[in-house]
Amino acid sequence: MPFALPAHPEDVPALSLDSQLRELTLYEATFDLEAEGKWVLRLLNDDPHIPGVILVKGRRLAGMISRRRIYEKMSLPYGPDLFLTRPLSQLYKYTQTPHLVLPQKMRITEGAQRALQRPTELLADPIIVALDKNHYQILDIHQLLVAHARIFELTSALLEETNQQLKRLAVIDPLTKIGNRRFFEQYFARDWQYAVREEKWISLAICDVDFFKQYNDFYGHPQGDQCLCQIAQCLRSGCRRSTDIVARYGGEEFVLVLLGAKPEAAVKIVKKVQAELAERNLPHQASPLNQTVTLSFGVASLKPSPGQDQQTLIDMADQALYQAKREGRNRYCQKTDIR
Repeated sequence: MPFALPAHPEDVPALSLDSQLRELTLYEATFDLEAEGKWVLRLLNDDPHIPGVILVKGRRLAGMISRRRIYEKMSLPYGPDLFLTRPLSQLYKYTQTPHLVLPQKMRITEGAQRALQRPTELLADPIIVALDKNHYQILDIHQLLVAHARIFELTSALLEETNQQLKRLAVIDPLTKIGNRRFFEQYFARDWQYAVREEKWISLAICDVDFFKQYNDFYGHPQGDQCLCQIAQCLRSGCRRSTDIVARYGGEEFVLVLLGAKPEAAVKIVKKVQAELAERNLPHQASPLNQTVTLSFGVASLKPSPGQDQQTLIDMADQALYQAKREGRNRYCQKTDIR
């Protein structure tokens, strides 16, 4: 499942202030601790929307492992030998984190608040929903947050009364329905620290809609908003790994955080987004460059070292983006630190 907000916003049902967790899409993904790890991997590969699995011992809840943590361990050099044919208890030993269990009849608004009160490193983890005694299903945290945001959109009076609380909790761009800048800053900082600790590559791509001011002047701002939504969909379509983050950086700028992506992998994702956008063939008669909407990308990749500031990667991507614009737009430029 791509690590973007939301994965499938159209799947969120019509909601009200009193809507409960059971109205959202819950996944039946329960395994006994003695089951072999290969069955979990098969389930996750068959259904990319399942955010993780629930573990039980007998009929009692033992814990939960998120998709992200499963793939992290499976991707290690020793991962397949250590986890694929061994009991899940072995995998859980290395991935165990506190889990949140909420009753199915809890209101979505309360569930979102409970989820956001977790420590920063756990905010992206899915939630266990208790249907009844010894019966649990798993809920994608991103879907919960999208549903939470939609409920508040439908209740303008409550929005006015809780404006300060919403500002603190909101992590979704209301126009494009992907992560906003606050979401980017929060998860980029987390992924940066992970890359430092695990000595992994991390790539950042910043993109800008070419001649978007001219687009708005020619077509009008409502059509400009629709254009941004289409671009957000292209970005989300191009980022399908569980660790990928897609966010609106501001205005007509978007950002991709690609944890674990080497330079060539980051470029491959950018090219996929460009191909998706070209296939949509969005008209842009006001562009002096092309008659369709295009994007300029700045791509930066490095293996961060302890003490290195994450702003380094942002500055690299910014410089690459400016270079792409200077060289004619509708392209990507890349900067890589191979130290």
